[in-house]
Amino acid sequence: MSRKIFLSFLGTGLYHKCVYYKENFESTPTSFIQQATIELLVKQGLQPDAVRIFTTKKAKEDNWNKSITSREDRNKHEDIDYCGLESLIMDAAPDVKAIDVPDGGNETEMWEIFQKVYDEIEDGDELYIDLTHAFRYLPMLMLVLSNYAKFLKDVSVKSLGYGNWEARDKNTNRAPIVDLMPITQLQDWTSAISEYLKHGYPESIKQQARNYKLWLLQSGAEITNEEKANDMMAKAIEKYAMERLTCRGIAISNGDAAKDLYQKITNMENDKIIANLRPLLEKIRERVVVSSDVLTNNLDAAQWCYDKGLYQQAITLLQEGFIAHVCQKYGWDIADKDKRNLITSAFTIKTFDIPEEMWKVETEEDKDLLRVLLDDSLLNDCNLVNLFGDISNTIRNDFNHAGFRQNPLLPQTIKKKIGRDLVAFREKLLGE
Repeated sequence: MSRKIFLSFLGTGLYHKCVYYKENFESTPTSFIQQATIELLVKQGLQPDAVRIFTTKKAKEDNWNKSITSREDRNKHEDIDYCGLESLIMDAAPDVKAIDVPDGGNETEMWEIFQKVYDEIEDGDELYIDLTHAFRYLPMLMLVLSNYAKFLKDVSVKSLGYGNWEARDKNTNRAPIVDLMPITQLQDWTSAISEYLKHGYPESIKQQARNYKLWLLQSGAEITNEEKANDMMAKAIEKYAMERLTCRGIAISNGDAAKDLYQKITNMENDKIIANLRPLLEKIRERVVVSSDVLTNNLDAAQWCYDKGLYQQAITLLQEGFIAHVCQKYGWDIADKDKRNLITSAFTIKTFDIPEEMWKVETEEDKDLLRVLLDDSLLNDCNLVNLFGDISNTIRNDFNHAGFRQNPLLPQTIKKKIGRDLVAFREKLLGE
């Protein structure tokens, strides 16, 4: 089970008591946001397993040690009753520690703080972070560090808060706990969508949608239709991407996943989704082509794969999609294996100028169909025939045999050939 760890920096100021609140939660009157935040977590059923308070030497002397009983109030010019944070939270978790850190006045000390915090994090931890007294560059450091730890230690950020004492109601002495999770969530969404746009893999988007839903449930928020739409959008992205990653030609030809994804993102335009998420989703939508044309859908899928470095999928969809286009032209089922083999045979006959007596066909009907195909304008376009031959006999064959052949193609040659053939097919068949 994942360890829940609360992380916070402690400052040197004289902190006056107030009641911190968030929604229907109110803390006990306290001078320390750390105490209030731990109380909030406990109320949410998120009892920390560990607490780490990062303190400079002065912060430890002024605000941490349980031996503290008073401090000077410089405004009143007198000592006031005051207790250190240690005495207030020492029983808040099974493992409570103050960790000494430097003042952070230079780059060396900055990286020392980074390492000190990182060393307290264990693999798989759930991080509950308070940034109230993280002055200067420390909030940025914590955001960067949390991403760093997500990758290296598989941690997750479950809470990111700030006690806004300055915004307190002076009549009631209540101060809000500001939820900063939308910031880190947007960061996670940006990373997930960037990964998808660059490489085509939808797993991070699916995981982020799941994390967002869990965070809402954990926060006690109601799952609205907007949050459900967010989840359905992630599933639509996954379906669309997986069809291309696994070369599901029939589904791609139908174009249903593309239509669904485009519509799901469009439907979210007026939703109150995470701030600034909409432009990221638009980056996904603007790349989705909605069409009922078999050739358009397959060439687009091949281009999508090529742009993401998925070269074997690209060449497979280019060849098989073109064969499906010929099937559609003659009203044949695009999944009819026999008809597809006949089309391939027709191109082979054209490529190698094979005489009729050497055709390998089982029936006269097949021979008649071959004659029809060989008279087709597509098979009488020398450039198109050469393109199909290059795809089938050179590139895809080299791929399928993993280069175990005489004179295998170089990786850069494969990439260049596929890119060139994609452009040529689009120009020839779509007039682009």
